[in-house]
Amino acid sequence: MELFIIDGIAPFFRGCDQDVINWSKTPFPYLERGDDLKPERCEQITKDFKRFCRKAAEAGYNGITLDDLAHICCFGFYPTGLQKKIAAYRTLFSTLFEIALQFELRPFITTDLLFFNEAIDKSINHNDEG
Repeated sequence: MELFIIDGIAPFFRGCDQDVINWSKTPFPYLERGDDLKPERCEQITKDFKRFCRKAAEAGYNGITLDDLAHICCFGFYPTGLQKKIAAYRTLFSTLFEIALQFELRPFITTDLLFFNEAIDKSINHNDEG
């Protein structure tokens, strides 16, 4: 089966009012509130994503990709706040995956070859075993 994949991040941009917008990267800071996600933003994204998926499927797409693995991949050495935020992202993404599948769009997650944050840095610095 041939894949016709569309980038599904458009629904994440509603309400992003900054001077410069990187249209190839989800504006995650607009979703976050401390260690959690803004429920009203998640609700709007979910609603817009459903409409986006319907139109993508109608246009012949059969796959959809979202940013990014670092926001749904959790390690035990992450601090509690970060683990809580990742759990919220996983809940949101699970909902979005379900929507994509309703429209017969296979969901994919983008990732950088290696993602990095302060908790990973601390874990690596304390692990001389490699």
